Amino acid sequence: MDCTPEITTVGFSGQLRYNACDMEERTPQMDATPRKPSAWRQMAFLGSAGTSCLLSAVVYLGGTALHLLTVLIAFTQGGFFAALVTLCTPVFSEAYWAFASASKAGWGTPYHFYLLAYVSALVLFIAFGALSAKIAPQE
Repeated sequence: MDCTPEITTVGFSGQLRYNACDMEERTPQMDATPRKPSAWRQMAFLGSAGTSCLLSAVVYLGGTALHLLTVLIAFTQGGFFAALVTLCTPVFSEAYWAFASASKAGWGTPYHFYLLAYVSALVLFIAFGALSAKIAPQE
């Protein structure tokens, strides 16, 4: 059997194809039985998945509470129309009212602390979720 590569061109680039005898040499042999994940990998997965699950509750409930607090701030500082617009635009309104209240009272208010805690929880939630997806046991 001839094992010389066949060259075909597709568009502007060439594509290299190998014959069947050459492919047998390049194909790695796979085990029939899957490997069991190590204990460290299982514990790391459970820890990161559990942390991500707890942080998801903090992100969802905390985000709702923070948005309602933002609507209250908008109502007290801007009136009914500002509260209505704030209610309809969650992410943009939190950013706007954070800067608007910082210009009046500075960055040390409890609202800014809650906003910082929420953003930190959101970043950790995304990080632990990505980590648990990366180290999930393969079946």
